[in-house]
Amino acid sequence: MRRTIQHGLLRTATALSMVLAVSAVSAQTTLTINSLGDDPGLDPETGTCSTGNVLGDPPPLILECTLRAAIETANEIDGPVVIEISSGIETTIGDVSVIDIASALPYISNQVTIAGDTHPEHDDDNRTHLALKGPETGSFSGLRLGSGASGSVVRGIGISKFANSGILISGGENYTIENNVLGGFWGGTAWNAPGNRGQGLDISNANGSQIRNNVIHANDANGVRIRNGSANNVLQGNVVGLRRPDITLGPFAPISGNSGHGIHIASSAGTANGIGLFEGNTISNNDGSGILIEADGQVVLGNAIGIPHDGEADTSYPPLEYGNGVNGVEITSSDNQIGTSGGGRNTIGYSQSSGIVIGDDNAIAADNNVIAWNYIGTNAEGENLGMGTQLGIGVFSGTDNLLRNNLVSNNFEGIGTLSEGVLFMRGNTITHNAGSGVTFLGPGQLGSLDPNDANIIGHNSVGVMVNGYANSTALVAIRNNLIGTDADGTPMGNDVGIVVGSEFNRVWIGQSDNTGNTIVNSSTVGILLDGAHETLVLGNHIGVHPDGTPMGNATAIRLDSGAVGNRIGYAADDTIDSGTWQPGADSGNVIAHNGAGISFELGANIGSIGNVLRGNRIHANGTATTPGIDLGMTALDVGGSGTGPNTLLNYPDFDPNATSWDQATGELEYRYRVQTVPTNADYPLTIDLYLADGNRPQGLTYIGSETYPESASFEFRTGSLTLTQPVDSSTHLVATATDASGSTSQFTHQPIPLIVSDALFSDRFEEP
Repeated sequence: MRRTIQHGLLRTATALSMVLAVSAVSAQTTLTINSLGDDPGLDPETGTCSTGNVLGDPPPLILECTLRAAIETANEIDGPVVIEISSGIETTIGDVSVIDIASALPYISNQVTIAGDTHPEHDDDNRTHLALKGPETGSFSGLRLGSGASGSVVRGIGISKFANSGILISGGENYTIENNVLGGFWGGTAWNAPGNRGQGLDISNANGSQIRNNVIHANDANGVRIRNGSANNVLQGNVVGLRRPDITLGPFAPISGNSGHGIHIASSAGTANGIGLFEGNTISNNDGSGILIEADGQVVLGNAIGIPHDGEADTSYPPLEYGNGVNGVEITSSDNQIGTSGGGRNTIGYSQSSGIVIGDDNAIAADNNVIAWNYIGTNAEGENLGMGTQLGIGVFSGTDNLLRNNLVSNNFEGIGTLSEGVLFMRGNTITHNAGSGVTFLGPGQLGSLDPNDANIIGHNSVGVMVNGYANSTALVAIRNNLIGTDADGTPMGNDVGIVVGSEFNRVWIGQSDNTGNTIVNSSTVGILLDGAHETLVLGNHIGVHPDGTPMGNATAIRLDSGAVGNRIGYAADDTIDSGTWQPGADSGNVIAHNGAGISFELGANIGSIGNVLRGNRIHANGTATTPGIDLGMTALDVGGSGTGPNTLLNYPDFDPNATSWDQATGELEYRYRVQTVPTNADYPLTIDLYLADGNRPQGLTYIGSETYPESASFEFRTGSLTLTQPVDSSTHLVATATDASGSTSQFTHQPIPLIVSDALFSDRFEEP
């Protein structure tokens, strides 16, 4: 029972006791809340927490100390103050003491610790037995800490139903907000989640605070907002957007999420705010994004975003409900670090949009961000947590962003870039995405000149897709990647390894100087140039591991629908040095062990012309009759038609009676012609000679080149060169012709044997 005494009576009848009390209190730093009332202090400047009311019937005289009075009194004390809870405090809902706050509490302007964990029912399980409940009207926040409150601590309190935020920090530094429920309370016999109408926690112009082990949910705005220059604040061990379904210690459930973002770092915030660091947060089930970063220079490490807390799901809810309503992490600023190795990996799943997004459709600059070592759409155990209809990582604007060593799996598309700025992707593993592993609609580099930066891309519908970006100066460079396998040679085939469907981008698939890709195990095509223009395919291993292990694609390379001016191997005017020719290490590709080598979509009106196919090592593809380059020709088209893939340029045909190899000298003499009239080819032609793969029409070993002028059209030409390669009865000679416009023919369809056995020779003569 509380008994009210008039102000004047208290001042006179208890004057002596008050003097003694003031004398004692003047030195104390602990105030004890013993009432659930909301009355203000009588004379807070005296250092005594008293509303002017007494509790019970004296003796002893017990002065009422409310939270409001305690804050008012603490603000008047010189030095830190601890506000504790009396062992005799009333409980109103089970074992929870609820304080109804009718009007705005005063700003805390001194260093104060509000210790909700001193409640008599507290049992070290992070339940909140002291609850502050606002009136849901007005515009004020629950607890407000002003600039003079630096170093203050708020712990073990449930705060809800305030018309603004649960806690507002406005100025100062080094606050600690821990073990609270911001948006409800959790007692031993009840969980209440009415939320606040603003943020759960709002940090403005405050630095260096520790926000840890709080449950922040059910708020109408964001779980946490950081703004107005606030820097170096650290959030650790918080659960943002989830709550337990009842009072048990069972798993957190995807109920009572925040209506805004889980954590919002506004554009006005300072730098170096840390989300995670030494202990990660769980940020799930929020209506907006898990984390929205609008300010530069933030750090996000070791968090669980869009997934259950501690890996323990409440099986009453579908797993997808743990996802955040938009993106896992959304970045519209620069110089941020999202993830690092070891415990710094973020695990991001189930977002209704994308796992991580950089920039936006309004082309906001989001530059120099590092996204590294994260699990996106999966976790360390390989579980499916994917964004099934969306992107794992999307880059919509910005330049020089680096995606490194992420595992991106189980999404519709693994990584997609729509940015006009360059994106760097190095060392990522991109697997089991229903669409493309990587999609380029803008420039970027997948891999680098360093083989240690290889991305592993496998088990996707398309490993890498380049499509639809109308900027002829934009470069997509795909270098040193493992597409369809990993470093150990494990098969990880995509349906298609690489698709280039854009006539605008400059696309380099590999490059000289040991920067080619390994493209293997594709169920349909290793590289599909579907209407591509001027794509370079250089130095790759296609269908075979660099160590020689066969890992064939159904088709190595296919050119479809008006593929024009593409280069597979050396350029039309390149001089190939047969002495230093090393396919897979220079411009030439190794194309081996596929169901087919290089093939074209057939038809007179397809328009695939000017495609240069020189200096590659093509062997062991298909059967004994499978052409290494297939323009659809099974015989010479005498005179040439000028229409069809690469204008159906005729291949060189050899005179078998004047083509031979001298075992004693190593000299190869040959006689050939090209039966295409000048009106159907752009002369002069470059003739490239190869030793064949057995008697297959495929060029295994490049041995030399020569020019075939227009004046020689239809005429036989003779030549010779010295072979350094071993020659036996299985060695055959083939050649291709490439015209000055860059169209390359098939290999000679009838390979010429260089050694003819006595049983087989007819008009050819051997030395006695």
